[in-house]
Amino acid sequence: MAENSDPIIAIVGNVKTDPSAPAAAEALGRELAKAGLRILVYSSGADFLEGCIVRGYIASKLANRRAIQVRYPLHSQKPAFPEQQSNSEVFDWRPDHGEDWEMSFYQSLNDVDGILLMGGGDSTMVAGLVAMGRGIAMMPVASFGGNAAKVWESLRPGRDLPSADEI
Repeated sequence: MAENSDPIIAIVGNVKTDPSAPAAAEALGRELAKAGLRILVYSSGADFLEGCIVRGYIASKLANRRAIQVRYPLHSQKPAFPEQQSNSEVFDWRPDHGEDWEMSFYQSLNDVDGILLMGGGDSTMVAGLVAMGRGIAMMPVASFGGNAAKVWESLRPGRDLPSADEI
């Protein structure tokens, strides 16, 4: 089976930093689908960003087959998104043989074309630093706080991807 060659964006962070974050994340999910981008998610937990992004992505009715890649440790609980029941063809399950979520998560950043950061804690900060160091396109959404805002604040023209005008 041929791999989908559309760009893939890692979804990293959480929606617990601001009451309006879940609705904003759903809107971002719809826009990612409209742009024809695949997404890479890791968790279906209620506080994490992925569930809201997936909800919006599926609601767009533009999600292609295997457009939502899910990475998780093989010997851990498999994420469960409500949308997978009626849209199973959209999900691309990728269990990792490592025992820790950190192995699946950080290694996957080598395979992405971009990273969306919103809210988040330590792993969001580290993902942003990895993106900066490797020159991976990223969109840290600063308006919802968390470590995504710290990543945004640390960007510098000439050193990182955005120009002074983009910042």
